[in-house]
Amino acid sequence: MNRKTKFQKTPALRFVFLAFIMLGLVFGSSALQAQTVASVNSETKELKSSVDVATAKELWESGKIDLILDVRTEEEYESELGHLPQAYLIPVRSLYNRLSELEPYKNKTIGIICHSGVRSVIATKLLEWYDFEHVINIEGGTLAWSQAGYPIEKGAWTGPPAENE
Repeated sequence: MNRKTKFQKTPALRFVFLAFIMLGLVFGSSALQAQTVASVNSETKELKSSVDVATAKELWESGKIDLILDVRTEEEYESELGHLPQAYLIPVRSLYNRLSELEPYKNKTIGIICHSGVRSVIATKLLEWYDFEHVINIEGGTLAWSQAGYPIEKGAWTGPPAENE
C-alpha cells in the first residue's frame, strides 16, 4: 500500500515546514549573536560576528570594515530607503554563485547588511562557511541605520568600482 502522508503530498506544506526551520536557525543564531558584545582588537581587527549599527558605523568610519556588503534585492537597494554609501550589492539569493567577486576580501573585514537583519545573518553564515575570516552581521539592517540618522545614499546600483572606471 502506497500511503503518502499529508507532508509528502503537499509541496507547499514542505516549503512552510522548511521555512520555519530556517527561521528558527536564523533567529536562534541572531539570539546567540545578540548575547555577545561586539569587540574589536585594533591590532588584529578581530571582530565578533554581529554588531549594532552604531558600532558598525564607528568601525566603517575608522577603516576597520573594508567592505559593506548589501544583500538585499536591487529593487530594495534602489528604493526610497536607500543604501549605505559605497555598499556593494549582491542579493543573498545570488551570493553563493557570486562568491568569487568577494575573493579579494577573503582575509579582510566585511560588514553585511540587509533590510532588517535577517538575510544578513544568512549571508554572514554562508561567508563564514566558505572561510571568509572576518564577517560581521549589522543588526537591524538598513532600516536601523536610516532610523539612527546615519548617511544614506539613494540611486541605482552602478556595479563594482572597477566596472565604472
